Amino acid sequence: MNDVAKHDQGPPWWTAFLKAYAIRGVISRACQDAGTHRSTLYRMLEDPDRKAEFEQAEQEYRESLEAEATQRARDGVLELVVANGLPVFVGVDEAGDYVHDPALTVKFVPLMRRRCSDALLIFLLKNRCGYLEKTASEISGPSGGPIQTEAKVEHSGKLSLQDSVERYRQELMNDDDMESTEIGQNATISPGEKDTQ
Repeated sequence: MNDVAKHDQGPPWWTAFLKAYAIRGVISRACQDAGTHRSTLYRMLEDPDRKAEFEQAEQEYRESLEAEATQRARDGVLELVVANGLPVFVGVDEAGDYVHDPALTVKFVPLMRRRCSDALLIFLLKNRCGYLEKTASEISGPSGGPIQTEAKVEHSGKLSLQDSVERYRQELMNDDDMESTEIGQNATISPGEKDTQ
């Protein structure tokens, strides 16, 4: 936010907007805080210098989010320990250390624990350190059309797919367990199953 504080040119609402946007990261709320309308802002952003200032405020907001995510991932946040829907209290001595002996207990305080976020840590590792997930993607040819390929097929002396299908059909027709068989694209009949058509 140090850079945003340096903005001293332009209308008074501009500096207020940049400060609010660097904190909030939401244009409508920053405009509201600065007392201006979004359309006024968008006209102001037509100026390349103003747009650069806006992008600087946006970068500061992104960095603040990353700092918060890093803090939550690495250091965690304190949260109240709850059991059966009620907060758990523990005894502490005069120094504020937890004690189990009721005679040494000065007061009871809510039990807190620090919870770190593994999900945020994974996200930060992927983002910052280049750990990338494999994702599906579509590859297309020129102008979004199909990719042209050329394939060479050499005959290896084995049966072709058509010959294999025909041989399978013949084996099915010759099967003694089947009284009749109709082979189609969507019809499959197991041996011993009668044709009901």
